[in-house]
Parts: sequence; C-alpha cells; structure tokens
Amino acid sequence: MVRGRQVVIELTDLTFAYSVADPIFAGLDHRFEPGTSTALVGRSGSGKSTLLYLIGLMLSPTSGNIAIDGIAADALADWQRAEMRARLMGFVFQDALLDPARSIIDNVLEGALYNDVAGGDTREEALALLSRFGVTVDSERRPGQLSGGQAQRVALCRALLGEPAIVLADEPTGNLDDMSADIVWDALLGYAAAGATVVIATHDRQRAALCTSIVEVGHADPA
Repeated sequence: MVRGRQVVIELTDLTFAYSVADPIFAGLDHRFEPGTSTALVGRSGSGKSTLLYLIGLMLSPTSGNIAIDGIAADALADWQRAEMRARLMGFVFQDALLDPARSIIDNVLEGALYNDVAGGDTREEALALLSRFGVTVDSERRPGQLSGGQAQRVALCRALLGEPAIVLADEPTGNLDDMSADIVWDALLGYAAAGATVVIATHDRQRAALCTSIVEVGHADPA
C-alpha cells in the first residue's frame, strides 16, 4: 500500500492556451482517483505533456481549477506548490534526467532530500528499489555508465521512493526497448493498484489500454 493518505485530483473546466484564440485544450473536467491509472493520449502536440505538467503544478492553467487532496492547488503560491509536489508527487520523464555528476544512489535519493527525510532507512529503501527493478550496477557509480533502460529504471526508483500518493509519468517508455518498457509500465500499473493515483502521458495506445481509464487530450472535446 502507498504510505499516508490517498489523494484525489480533480480538474474543473480546465483550459490552457499560449494564444487566447487557439487553446491547446478547453473545458476539461476529470477526476483522477486513488488506486487507478489514467493514460493521457492524443496526437503529437495535443497537450498531453502540458496537462501532466498542469497536474504536477509546474504550469498554471489559463482558466479553470485543479484540486489536489481537496485543496485548490492552482491558487497556491509558488512555494506552496513546490511543497505539495515534494510531499505528494513522484515524476518519471521520457528522458531519465539523472544528474551525471551524482552517483546512482544519490540520484534516487534526490527527492527525499527536498523532503528532509533522507537517512539510513531511506537509503535502504532506495537500494531495495534498485534491486527490485534489476539495476545491478554498483549504486556508487555515475549514471553515465548505465544503459537507457537502466537509467529509466533508476528514474522510476527516484519517483517511487517514499511511496508518494501521486505518480506522474511523461512518455516513460518512449525511448525504451520492449523489455525495459514492460518493466516500467508494469511497475506504474502495479503502483496504482497499491492505492496511488497514477497519470501517464503516452503515445502508446496499446499500453494505454491497460490503464484503468483513458483521457483524450486535444482541440476536440476531451473525454
């Protein structure tokens, strides 16, 4: 089970536009429940990643509301949004985005540092995650010595460390071979089944069909 409180994300009449005359999407309503995985799908440039970053409080909507854990998150100050991200969310990106100057284990522990919880138990949890996902390279090495699939598994470990209530993944299997992609995807679905709220932006409709629900993102009326 995911530690702590399970969290609902609710979008109400959400609109995002770089140009007022041409919104990327408009009037989006959706409720993301704990214990579910949701795939955000749509053509290239439809706004899948944008919607994910809105949910992750890294962007602000043009209009509408984002409620996380019952809090109007879009109205929070920047420092409050950052605190909510650190407390509730784990992120997996298409490119692993590991710090090349830090060891593998320190990359996994990065999120815990922002929560001031990095310690012996957290380090043991990080090592257990690396072992679980088959990262057999010495954890004190630098990530430059990893394959792409191993690097993404390290990024997955970083996202899951501390068992956050929400995991957001942006094309997490886009650059992976089938075996590594299966490992990452199965881990995300399994984590949702354990009680987390998992949202995945993906172009892979075959894997998207394995999620609890699918949200079509784009200029057409979103589902």
